[in-house]
Amino acid sequence: MKHIRGVTLYSLIASMLVLAGCAPPGPSTVLDARKGRFDVHKWRFASEGQLSLDGQWEFYPDTLLAPQALAALAAKRSSKSPHVYASVPGTFTDAGFKNIGKATYRLHVQLPRERGQLGLSLGYVYVAYRLYLNGALLIDNGLDTLAKNPEALNAIKPSLKPRKIFFNAASDSLDVVLQVANDGYYRAGIIKAPVLGLTHQIEASDETSLALNLISFGALLIMVVYHLILYYYHPRDTASLYFTLLCGIVALRTLCTDQEFIYNFIPSISFELKTKLFYITQYLILPVYFLNFRFLFPRHTHWGLVVFNMLAGLGFAVPILFLGYEIYTRSVAFYIGILAVDIAIILVILWRIGLKSRDVRVLVTGLLLLSFFVLNDALHNIGYRLTERADLAQFGMLSFFVANSFVIARRIAAALTRAEDINQNLENKVLARTEEISLKNDELRAATEAVKLQSEALAQESQKTTESIEVAGRIHRATLPRPSFLSRVLPEYFVMYEPRDIVGGDFYWAYEYEGRVFLAVADATGEGVPGAFYSMITETLLTNIVGYEHKSRPDEILLRLHTELLEVFKAEFSDRDEGVDIGLLVFDPATDVIQYAGAYINLVYFQHGELGEFKGDRTSVGWQKAGKDLKYAAFNLKLSDTQQLFMCTDGLTDQLGGEKQHKFGHPRLKRLLQATHQLPMEEQRNTLQKEFSAWRGDLRQQDDVLAFGIRFSK
Repeated sequence: MKHIRGVTLYSLIASMLVLAGCAPPGPSTVLDARKGRFDVHKWRFASEGQLSLDGQWEFYPDTLLAPQALAALAAKRSSKSPHVYASVPGTFTDAGFKNIGKATYRLHVQLPRERGQLGLSLGYVYVAYRLYLNGALLIDNGLDTLAKNPEALNAIKPSLKPRKIFFNAASDSLDVVLQVANDGYYRAGIIKAPVLGLTHQIEASDETSLALNLISFGALLIMVVYHLILYYYHPRDTASLYFTLLCGIVALRTLCTDQEFIYNFIPSISFELKTKLFYITQYLILPVYFLNFRFLFPRHTHWGLVVFNMLAGLGFAVPILFLGYEIYTRSVAFYIGILAVDIAIILVILWRIGLKSRDVRVLVTGLLLLSFFVLNDALHNIGYRLTERADLAQFGMLSFFVANSFVIARRIAAALTRAEDINQNLENKVLARTEEISLKNDELRAATEAVKLQSEALAQESQKTTESIEVAGRIHRATLPRPSFLSRVLPEYFVMYEPRDIVGGDFYWAYEYEGRVFLAVADATGEGVPGAFYSMITETLLTNIVGYEHKSRPDEILLRLHTELLEVFKAEFSDRDEGVDIGLLVFDPATDVIQYAGAYINLVYFQHGELGEFKGDRTSVGWQKAGKDLKYAAFNLKLSDTQQLFMCTDGLTDQLGGEKQHKFGHPRLKRLLQATHQLPMEEQRNTLQKEFSAWRGDLRQQDDVLAFGIRFSK
């Protein structure tokens, strides 16, 4: 059981990593912009996906230029006057300009001719911007306040709300102009490159990202409720209370981690409030976690460490309420230093406790994952990166919280175990009652032994009966045409014969008389032994009708067989609907003509590669209720036009199977024959048998199955 719990826990943690890996795949970066131009005319958005507009953009520092002004500037610029380029993604500082508050980016994109409706997702542009496409202003996100005074940067309205637009490009080129302004935020520029793709790709990427964040946010809320309930029923365990608080803080931070996520919940939230929530929750995680850690391992965690982290966390978080973001956002570097020291201290404490403790192993696993993801996100905030993707901390948090939940739940389980010891007296009473039941079981065991002896006797009788049926099966199979005879009278053929039981009512019959070849595929009434006897009688009658009465037309043979079966069974089965479904072929090599007549069994044939079908009459041969004027229709085929013939009983087409347990059906069979009729006959049979077995799956075979294929050649 311990191993099962361990596997379950690590499976849950692994699922968090899978969720992180399921984050929407980033746009392709195989192409880069070069000197302000991005040539993607050979790119196929439908098959190759979205494109991240990374690379060198034209960069105009310390000025906001509209497309018309850029055109005028280009006309005046000397050919020897070099352009300034900035790498995207990147900040003003990355481009070599530290003390500027605004800039203009420009990129010329050469589009493919076949592109459909396109979309452009802007990602993160810090902190206000305007977007022009082919000279048209499409987005003004916070820069409208600079219309009167372009130098009044403190008047802009910062916004990190992600924006995306959809458009039909009228030409094969796209001129992208992005004006960016910053009024003090420590990162300014295009932090995440715009993404260009088809409309449905842009929308699907955003929806997938939102879904993963909802899963993370929902899982954290569930943990809040779960541990709050644990604390309600076990108030002595304050670790559950602190863990509830920790989950709540991280859930709130999850809202602020992804821009699209929080704006879906609170569309009117301001940039400043969102930024304050992000940093406050980030700085409160460590002090609350150390409270939880202290109550999990009280003998190894000094209160001084808890107090230090509480003072540090509050020291970072409280000033945020009063300071502007241009000040408190620069504290991230100091926070990373404290975070690294705390992680090292926690690892040392866990090492001193020892990895032999299961709780320690679980927490180390969760902590390492958490540390990696949090450090990755923190480094992204200051321009460095461990991975190409940011905003992954929630997945590390989920892994870590699953590990903590396991430890807390195990502690509570230990308390419940102690409570179970109090019920030992009750268990003793149960043991006494068990002994009483054991005596009754002995009596029942004796009765069971008697039943077992009877069952063995019945099994012996059943074995004898089965052996008799197997002998009958060998006799029945001996009456079928031998392969050597079929190979002599037929050029090419295959037989798929699968009785449901040891013996069955399906049979095939072949006879040669006066140069003609007679072949029948039939399904006699009943399965098992009754069907086998009925089929043997029918085979004998067919031989007499052709060999002794010299009937040669298939319709006449079936009508005569109908009369003979009525005569044979009129006394024994006068009140039952007995009969034979049959398809009968007569091939005359002298005239190269194939004649067919049938009852409920159709003839499928191929002429010049096209599938055709003759349907048998809807009256079984030997049916007691058939009218006196019964006739069977005959059909003729010329050998020169015919390549292949096929007949089968209804056990093949009526078999249930597939996902919805439908019948195999005639349409499916015809499609299969059309696809395989040019293959060698043995390969056709193997394919048909394989498809039938796959369709049936684990279901029981419902009826005898017989299929016969013949290939004639001129």
